[in-house]
Amino acid sequence: MADVRITDEYIILLCTSTHNDNDFFCYQSQYETLSAVTLQDQFDQLPTSLQRICGHIIIPEDGGIHLAQAAHDGLLLGVSDGSVKGSQATQAWTLTTSPNDLLSMKGCGPVDGSTSTLSSFHAEVQGQLALLIMITLLVKVHNVSQPSYTSICDNQSALKRLQPLTNSLRLHHHKEPEADLLLTFHEWSNNNIKRTPQWVRGHQDSSKQKEDLNDLERINIEMDQLADTAYELPHELKTHIEQEVLPAEIIAVFVNGVKITTHLKKTIINACHTPSMETYITNRHNLNAYDIDHINWKGIKSIMTKQN
Repeated sequence: MADVRITDEYIILLCTSTHNDNDFFCYQSQYETLSAVTLQDQFDQLPTSLQRICGHIIIPEDGGIHLAQAAHDGLLLGVSDGSVKGSQATQAWTLTTSPNDLLSMKGCGPVDGSTSTLSSFHAEVQGQLALLIMITLLVKVHNVSQPSYTSICDNQSALKRLQPLTNSLRLHHHKEPEADLLLTFHEWSNNNIKRTPQWVRGHQDSSKQKEDLNDLERINIEMDQLADTAYELPHELKTHIEQEVLPAEIIAVFVNGVKITTHLKKTIINACHTPSMETYITNRHNLNAYDIDHINWKGIKSIMTKQN
């Protein structure tokens, strides 16, 4: 038998980690340590895990001068969208001033995780995080004073969850869904950039004529389409089950090589008790390994949940 106790102060795990020590690393602290002269230089200096969050980026010809001025004038728009299709997920984002802005900056890429952890919420949060990282690099390169932007998304839950924390970070934040992304968002929010979240209704092209769409709806539709094109990116930019420990995350729990970012306590308990439970069921009902592997456990769980 194994016991797991999780409180606001600590986690006790009675188990042995088999994770490779080489997979862990120390990270000093975020964007203040970066020193480069262009946006591309700044991006290239990010840890690879944060580069992957932002995805494949397209920097405008002017190096972001137009967007930096918009950030100073309070006219900068940041719009993101996410998509999930089976075992693959993507996100897309843009920093722009209007639907036809030829000097906008864009990016799209994979959302990593297992099929059980991928969700539209996960993808939308990552898109919003990518926006925050890129605007932080933008204002640093161009030394923008009093920068601000409107952060736009069609997922109300994501926008609400990304509101600033009212207290300091504690261990219990690691137990929240998408803790790795939320902790990273919180760390990158510790700057002088004013962020104004705004919700836009998604997929308005299915109910409105093109000429009836407002600017935010047009940009949102463009990001929805860009997220779809991200499924066609090369293999290295497709969804991977393996995930790195993000710099702001510091610690993470891995079960069977998969990083756990939601339902932490439940997953740990299942990992500890599943082997002994399988042994009991096998002996009790005279089953073999083939039987165990081909039982519809999800279906049984669904029926038991409904009965309870």
